[in-house]
Amino acid sequence: MSAALPRRSTLVRGGRRRVVALFLSVALVPTVGAAADGPACGTCRLADLGGADTATASAVSGHLVRKLGYRPATTAPSLPATDAAPKNRDLDVFVDDGTPPLRADPSHVGDHSVAASGAKLAGVTTVDSAPAAAMLEAHAPPQPVAAFERWVTTHKIPVGDAVTLAVEYVKRHFTGFFDGISRAVRVSTDLVQALFEATPAPALIAAVALIAFWVRRSWPVTLFVAAALLLIVNQGYWAATLETTTLVLVAASVSTLVGVPLGILAARRPRLYAVMRPVLDLMQTLPTFVYLTPTLVLFGLGVVPGLISTIIFALPAPIRLTHLGISSVPKALTEAGEAFGATRLQLLVKVELPSAMPTIVAGITQCIMLSLSMVVIAALVGAGGLGVPVVRALNTVQVGMGFEAGIAIVLLAIILDRIARPADQGEPN
Repeated sequence: MSAALPRRSTLVRGGRRRVVALFLSVALVPTVGAAADGPACGTCRLADLGGADTATASAVSGHLVRKLGYRPATTAPSLPATDAAPKNRDLDVFVDDGTPPLRADPSHVGDHSVAASGAKLAGVTTVDSAPAAAMLEAHAPPQPVAAFERWVTTHKIPVGDAVTLAVEYVKRHFTGFFDGISRAVRVSTDLVQALFEATPAPALIAAVALIAFWVRRSWPVTLFVAAALLLIVNQGYWAATLETTTLVLVAASVSTLVGVPLGILAARRPRLYAVMRPVLDLMQTLPTFVYLTPTLVLFGLGVVPGLISTIIFALPAPIRLTHLGISSVPKALTEAGEAFGATRLQLLVKVELPSAMPTIVAGITQCIMLSLSMVVIAALVGAGGLGVPVVRALNTVQVGMGFEAGIAIVLLAIILDRIARPADQGEPN
């Protein structure tokens, strides 16, 4: 291993903007350099684990080491480093901002295997007697005009304050309305959950396998569905899977009942879709936690805010694909229906919907998958289901539990996709 300082590694310790005594040694002994060492000692390895101040110290260290004739190699280790790193000759210089775990480990300083220093950058000079701080300022990137930023910041548009006031106003004056929604959501989820729990696991697995065979007409798919559900039972996540399935089915049903009519209406009213498009874009691109917060304030902890957030996230899919399917109906079909005297309702039911049905079913399938993707986030607000063991595994760093719950989520997603997805071309329905 190459080393800048022979026979002893150096560790930079201390508070912010504190650097190693290497600066002092460079300033006081400018004649000591790479020429005094062998070719194998031409590289000095530095580690930088801090923020901007530590990066600054690393830059100064590299510049000064280069002045001595060494080749600095600064890396950002992905694992926490301690005094053992320079003691084991893994690092030559370690720059940090004095984090508590490093300050609390002085075991290698007492035996002089590691040299620690709390020297500050102020007063340190380079080999050419130039102040180190001045050198950094000379190489610092130009700063933007502070006056303009200050003026723009002082005239901040109160977007966040307006949203907060709106949520508080709605919460204060529409408490009964949101309580009614909460009761309706809890009743619907409780009914579906009670139906699932009242059915024995073998009977429910057999019923889902029969549905898969009836939809896909494929023995491999049917056997896979049965084997996947049996594996979920074997891993002990059957009850959580039923809770997640309840959440997905209720959210997808509400999104379909609302989204398909809105998509049909948007296809008939282009101006309405022009107004809906930015709203749908906002619903799909806005981070989930942004609208999870107001739903948590309005509905409290439990399955309701998780379900409402899931519906908001999944609703754009059936609206967009229903609009696409209805808008893509060939004009020849609608003209033929009109020629036979069909009314607008008859055209919709007997011409447009059958023609657009594959696209609409694809939108419903996407809605189901999007609802399932919210299972972990919904668990953060008390929705239950398979997201709970995932969150618990994340908090307690239990890799096995997280992997088991993740496998259960993946298997459930595949089962729902195989059942709800329309048959491929050439595949029997």
